[in-house]
Amino acid sequence: MKKSLIAVICLTALLVLPGCTESGAASHRQNAPSAVQNVLDSAVAASAVSDEAESDAVTPGEEKFDASLAYNPEEGIDIDLTRLNSTMVFSEVNRMMYEPEEFLGKTVRMSGQFALAFGYDEAGEVDPEQVYFACIIPDALACCSSGIEFERAGEYQYPGDYPDEGDDITVTGVFEMYEEYGLEYFHLADAVMEA
Repeated sequence: MKKSLIAVICLTALLVLPGCTESGAASHRQNAPSAVQNVLDSAVAASAVSDEAESDAVTPGEEKFDASLAYNPEEGIDIDLTRLNSTMVFSEVNRMMYEPEEFLGKTVRMSGQFALAFGYDEAGEVDPEQVYFACIIPDALACCSSGIEFERAGEYQYPGDYPDEGDDITVTGVFEMYEEYGLEYFHLADAVMEA
C-alpha cells in the first residue's frame, strides 16, 4: 500500500513539476497560451469593454449605432456603408434585416460582390425569367456572409447588362419592402449599380 501511494505521489510530481518550471521546451509548449486562446481572450476583453461603454453611453430610447459614421450628406445618402469598417458593415446589414422599420425609405449605399438567384414558378420549378440580384458582403471568415437584394432603376437585361457573379459592385438605392406570394421582402429599389 505504501509503495503504491509513493508511486502515485512520484507520478503526480513528474506531471506537475515540468509545468512549474520556467525553462525547457516541454514546459514552454505546455504552458504557453495558444494563438486561438489569445484571440478568444482578446475578444472577450474587448466585448466586456464595449458592453461597459455601451451601457454607460446609451440611455433608453437612444440609438446604439452612431448614424453620423455612415451619413453622407454631400451625396444625399442616409446610410453609406462604404464608409464603415467590415465589422460595422456586417452589423448594419444584419440590423437592416432584423429591424427594417428603422431603415425604410432611406437611401443606402453598399459595396460587395454581385450575386443572383432565380425564382420558382407555382409548380416549384426554376423560372429563368424571374431573377433576383443582390450585393453580398462576405465576412472575414467567409461563413456568415450577408447582403441585400436590389432592383435597378431603368431597363436592364440579364446577363448582358450585369457583371459576372462574384464581381465587386457598389449599389445605391432606397431601402423598401415589397410583398411576393404573401411574404414580405426588403430590397434597394431604384438602385444604381457601379461595377
